[in-house]
Formats: sequence, structure tokens, C-alpha cells
Amino acid sequence: MRVNLNLFIKLGEIGFTFFLGAEIPYSLIKKVCDLESSGFAGFQDVIIKFAAAIVFSMLVTKLVEIPILKWSKNIEKSIS
Repeated sequence: MRVNLNLFIKLGEIGFTFFLGAEIPYSLIKKVCDLESSGFAGFQDVIIKFAAAIVFSMLVTKLVEIPILKWSKNIEKSIS
């Protein structure tokens, strides 16, 4: 049985940012939208928090982490 590992690779790429920054987008959403008064609670709240954390982690990884890693590899190559 062949398993598509692309999903696991993508989750591995964003894992550290997800771990460190999961609360950041949710805090911003709570400031902009009043989730308590709109009836969001429990399971819906968890889904919103998870989805926001995934999107935030993907953006930070693509726009910050990957360029920094490429830049640092170029510096490493120029030093060697």
C-alpha cells in the first residue's frame, strides 16, 4: 500500500510555526469578531482556531522561514 506522504511533509514543514504561533491568529480573530455573542462555542471554536493556525503557519513558513533558510544556505556556501 502506497501512502501519499505530501500531506505529512507539508505538516512537518509548518509544525514548528504551528506549535509556536497557534494562538496568534485566533487572538486577532477574537479581537475583530465577537465570537461569544455570535454563538460560536465548543467544537466550532476549536475548528476556527485550528484552521486559523494552519493558515497562519503556512503563510509564515512560505513568506519567512523558507526565504531565510535559502538566504542562510547561500551565506554558508559563500563561506565554505
